[in-house]
Amino acid sequence: MKNALLILLIFVGLVSCNQNNRFSVSGTIKDAEGDMLYIEHTGLLKTTVLDSVKLNANGTFKFKAERPAYPDFYRLRLKDKSIAFAVDSCENINIEAKFENFASDYILTGSETSIQIQKLRKSLLNIQRKANALRSDQRTEDRIAKINDIEKDIEIHKEMARKLILQNPRSAAAYFAIYQKVNNTFLFSPYIKTDKPYCAAVATSYNAYMPEYERTKNLYSLVMDAIRTERNAKQKEAWNEVLEKEGTGYIDIALQDKNNVTR
Repeated sequence: MKNALLILLIFVGLVSCNQNNRFSVSGTIKDAEGDMLYIEHTGLLKTTVLDSVKLNANGTFKFKAERPAYPDFYRLRLKDKSIAFAVDSCENINIEAKFENFASDYILTGSETSIQIQKLRKSLLNIQRKANALRSDQRTEDRIAKINDIEKDIEIHKEMARKLILQNPRSAAAYFAIYQKVNNTFLFSPYIKTDKPYCAAVATSYNAYMPEYERTKNLYSLVMDAIRTERNAKQKEAWNEVLEKEGTGYIDIALQDKNNVTR
């Protein structure tokens, strides 16, 4: 009976999802009466507003939108603050937040992937705040100490991201981790030896399951270019060693001529 009930619940959920073919984002934003709240699709090349609502005294909101063909990224925007989340099906995501610290101190439920993204963003926001606090007029010793502190935080952040990527390289959170930036510089790069395996893991997984997705094509192309660049560099290095050996610029080869004389 328990198994039959479980199967029935799963079936009802699937049917409901297929019928609606939409996802929803709802919740409450406190201390933001009269402000406009936007839901936006964060595409590969541009960000598009899907809907908006003027928040009342209660701060409640609910948005519905068509589910994406592939896992994709969205955000709630309140003035210059935003909350990022991912959607890959007909999730019902709930977000509770306040106007102050809207982008960092919010409670999200209904999407494990989006909770992982929240952890990544919160960690990165902390690093970015420290980077923003660096000033050119600081004493050299103080500046070096702050930079060392930031570098330690970046390594802690990247270790968290690495574990998340290896856990499920096909997840939207893994893709999100690969493209995080501090001061417009990516934390992961396929051109860096220690980062390349993680970029390649996400690219390979996306290419295996979603080869026609524009994000897959973009990331896979980037990783393949990094691999080609590394191979070309190694070949050039090997050839330079040959040319520089003994200053001759030639490879010493012994072969017989038509008269069987070794040359």
